[in-house]
Amino acid sequence: MLAKGVQVRLSVDQDSIIARIGTSAAVTAQVYETTSGNPVTFKGVRFSTTLGSIPGFAQLDEFGRAQVMLSAGVDTGRALIVMRFGAVHRDSIEVMLLPMIGTLNVAVDKNSLLAGGLEEALVSVQVTDALGGAAPGASVVYEIDYEGEERSIITDEEGRVDFVVVSPPVEEDSEVQVSISAGGLTRDVRIGLRAITRRITASPDSLSAGSSDPVDVLFQAIET
Repeated sequence: MLAKGVQVRLSVDQDSIIARIGTSAAVTAQVYETTSGNPVTFKGVRFSTTLGSIPGFAQLDEFGRAQVMLSAGVDTGRALIVMRFGAVHRDSIEVMLLPMIGTLNVAVDKNSLLAGGLEEALVSVQVTDALGGAAPGASVVYEIDYEGEERSIITDEEGRVDFVVVSPPVEEDSEVQVSISAGGLTRDVRIGLRAITRRITASPDSLSAGSSDPVDVLFQAIET
């Protein structure tokens, strides 16, 4: 932008970042004389942004540059960053603040379980951000239908969480449904339940009164 012999330029080191506390992008303002190309030094530059936060003032160094950090919050969208030098010189640039959670992937180690608490399935959840990287510290909410209660767990540094589903008792073959959600994304998982019949037998099946003979008791769980 040309005005009164001075040109200003604004740049960023990343044109998109994740909207997460602790994430930032470097914003650099450069001011130099139009005719000579010499840097304008040790003057003040003002900054503003429509999303996130940024220092409102910085001083140009000996190279005519001033750098500040755009810090992301939790709001997503397009951040318009504006720098002003003096009364009439300005430039602007945009940085996209992307959702913390971009994908929600779920895997189960078993497709079906023997009912009645005899087996359990491990459910593994992987959460990634909008740029494809791991999303640590994300809240994952899940509900197992027969429990009727939502539970919340936080992803680890690799964006992962694991939890266990224990098979409930059922009288006939059916299934258990698990709902998993994070960042507005939802996945439903269905795990088959194989009903069982419990059988107890004793050998011998009768004893004389006062007998001290041993009795063998056998418990069997048979798929219905």
